[in-house]
Amino acid sequence: NGCVVNNQVTVNAALPIIAEFPRDTFYVDLGHQTQLTLNIGNLDSTVIEWSSEKTPDYLNFTCGNCSELSPVSSTPFTNNYFVKVYDKENPSCYKTASVSVIVSNEVAIPNVFTPNADNVNDKFYPVFNNKEVKLREFKIYNRWGQIVHQEATMGWDGTFESIQQPVGSYKYFIVYEKLNTSTGKTELKNRSGTFTLLR
Repeated sequence: NGCVVNNQVTVNAALPIIAEFPRDTFYVDLGHQTQLTLNIGNLDSTVIEWSSEKTPDYLNFTCGNCSELSPVSSTPFTNNYFVKVYDKENPSCYKTASVSVIVSNEVAIPNVFTPNADNVNDKFYPVFNNKEVKLREFKIYNRWGQIVHQEATMGWDGTFESIQQPVGSYKYFIVYEKLNTSTGKTELKNRSGTFTLLR
């Protein structure tokens, strides 16, 4: 009919999705808590999905200053955390980020063991909080200073040259890798002490 109608439509560009951590690695001592602060920009209706390489993840989202954006990790072992961030209206468009919490290696040494073939405490071996720990040396001496075990990859079963060793006190000496949480570098540490063989 010869009429012309002009309409103006404003289309707002979608805000970019951001998923960033201020640092990609934290070096911590065993027992230390680490707050993982995630930057997602100014998105509304954002969905954040956390996951971890190892379980349990030891993430706390409900402490006094914790939230989905800044949980606290109390992991006793080295772990990698991953996040996926997306708008709930458009989940196919997302960003991911990751952060590592590297926990210093700590060692616990039993003070007694009972190699009596009952499958309970039958071998003497250092216990570490990280499976990635490398034990470089592991030696056991009897009361006369004779080495009765020196295999770093195996626990001692209480025998020497296939002969059961007597009940009593023994000395251990170990060399292992330990993370320096100040420098992020691995150092060699040694430790020695005594333990008791019982039957």
